Amino acid sequence: MSKDSENCKPQLQVCMQMRYAPNPQSCANSGSNIILRALAEAVAANQLNVDVVPARCLLRCDEGPNVRLSPEGIMWNHVSLDSVNEIISKCKN
Repeated sequence: MSKDSENCKPQLQVCMQMRYAPNPQSCANSGSNIILRALAEAVAANQLNVDVVPARCLLRCDEGPNVRLSPEGIMWNHVSLDSVNEIISKCKN
């Protein structure tokens, strides 16, 4: 691991990509805005040193909403409000 990645603050990247017809399946159309808000609130409530940030596209539109923990590269697909506790638990480790 490089020195830069050791000093990098972890990020929960929430895909906010919106697609339109003919293939409207996307993270934003699947409620990623609610996930972004819930994760931000949970990170604050748990006083975690993690940034929650919107991301353009995580390239898995059909599996959204998608969240990635960077720099670890852990990815969650089909994220719902029920997934938030699992994601926060992983950020605590």
